[in-house]
Order: sequence, then C-alpha cells, then structure tokens
Amino acid sequence: MVFMRLINRPTETFLHLICCVCFLFSAASVHGAGRLSRSQKQRVEECAAMLGELDPQDLESRLRRLEDGPYQEENIAILEAVARTYSEIVAEQKMEKQKTKEWLYSMVALNMGYLQLGGLNLNQRDTALNKLIRYKLKKYLPAEVLDNEDLFYSLDYLE
Repeated sequence: MVFMRLINRPTETFLHLICCVCFLFSAASVHGAGRLSRSQKQRVEECAAMLGELDPQDLESRLRRLEDGPYQEENIAILEAVARTYSEIVAEQKMEKQKTKEWLYSMVALNMGYLQLGGLNLNQRDTALNKLIRYKLKKYLPAEVLDNEDLFYSLDYLE
C-alpha cells in the first residue's frame, strides 16, 4: 500500500528523498568528518606505540573519538606532536624510570594546553624544560594547525 502511494506521487517522493539526503549530509558535517583513512589510523597507531602505556586512552577509544569529532586531521597532528616531543626528550635525556616518564608526559600535555590557550604572554620566567617542550611541540605542529583559531586561541582578555 505504501509502495503504491510512492509510485503514484513521484514528485513528492523525490522531494522527501532529497530532504532526507540533505539532512544526513548536514548532520554528518556538523558532527564530524566520519571514518578515518587507513593512513590516519596508522598515524594514530604509531603515536600509541610511541607513548606506550602512558597514553590514558586505549587505541580503539581514541580512534572512535577521532572519528566522531571534528578536526580529525588537526587532532591527529596534535597527537603526533605530543608523541614525538615526548619520545624525543625521553631518548635525549635517557629516561628509564617509569615515574619520570609519566611526569614528562604530563608536562608535555600541560605545555600543549598552554600553547592552545595562547601561552597567556605574562612575561614570566620559565624552566628550561618547559621552553624545550614548547619549542619541540611548535617544531612538530604544522603551521595550519597552529593558525587554526578553533584549536589554538588567546586569552588576551585576562591581561
């Protein structure tokens, strides 16, 4: 019966179909970019390997969050910058103790947050380690990610 109604009203059916397709596309674009490519998944897996057990999220959860959220490529670039910065400093400083590695990882994550909030520009003295971490994070972050005002912004209004 329903099928017969659809055949008898092709214009109305076509308009409903177009509306449904438009809604699905708009919902997908607002919510996230969708599935990650094979190379994006591989990049996330490489980051997980660099961070090892320090990564607070398991690989499947991280992949799911990236697929569900906006700025997939940019968030993968941020993850890569954190992982490379962490692993490079561990290698340079020959860190072996787990507690020291955990502390360093927290410092790298903290400094990424500092960068994402514009660094506050308070002209305060800082430790050599924080300066090194920020230097390496900026080195590994692509310019288009650093320039993305949705991901890196300033809190100048606090000054």
